[in-house]
Amino acid sequence: MLGKITSNLNGPEGLYVASNGDLYVANSSDRPGTISVFKKGELKPYKELTLPGSTFAGVSSVAMDSRGKVYAVEDATQVICVIGVGHATCTSTLNDPYDFYLHSVAINSKNDLFAMGTSGTLDELPAGSKKWVELPQHYQTDGGLVFDSHDNLLLNDAGNGSTATISEYKPPYKSAPVLSFNYYGQMLQIALDSSGLYVWGPNYPYSDGRKYSLPKGRLVDKTQGALKEPVGVAVDPAAKN
Repeated sequence: MLGKITSNLNGPEGLYVASNGDLYVANSSDRPGTISVFKKGELKPYKELTLPGSTFAGVSSVAMDSRGKVYAVEDATQVICVIGVGHATCTSTLNDPYDFYLHSVAINSKNDLFAMGTSGTLDELPAGSKKWVELPQHYQTDGGLVFDSHDNLLLNDAGNGSTATISEYKPPYKSAPVLSFNYYGQMLQIALDSSGLYVWGPNYPYSDGRKYSLPKGRLVDKTQGALKEPVGVAVDPAAKN
């Protein structure tokens, strides 16, 4: 372990690394919800984003589009907070009509927005559209999603706590997966490294972070000690999309 961040964190859950190296940490236990933002290598945040307490209780997931807008959700609503560039709170909101309890958001290189939650389906809001699309993917437990440099989608079905599945879909994400592998445990977020050849996840039941190779899904590395029931992960440098 290289270091530990403890400042301005309260139930840290979803992690996100921006293209400039900034680390965004979703605080799931703050009321109202907050996102702490750290410069690369720093242990204290240089800014904090706050979501309106009337709508958002705590933040579970963070994403950013190519224009620098931040998108955040928390578990108890179908509302996505959009934070404009230079702002510290929601400048607009989006409502996913297919899921009342969102948990994860992600954005591909085209700025299409994707959301997952307790409904068991993947929902998409295409860039420039106001109409959500319910995609055919189904999962048991939302374990997060991530895009590679070709906009291929990796979706993590976190399963039942003992076995789970990561699958990859090619655009437009309406066909069968091109790869799929099972793993033991339950990871509630996934992240690709910059090569796109490895996927990391926080394995909650085993209290470690795990690294799997693609496309075979072979376990190639895991953290030792220091973690207790981890739920978030991000990779620096992040995968480019």
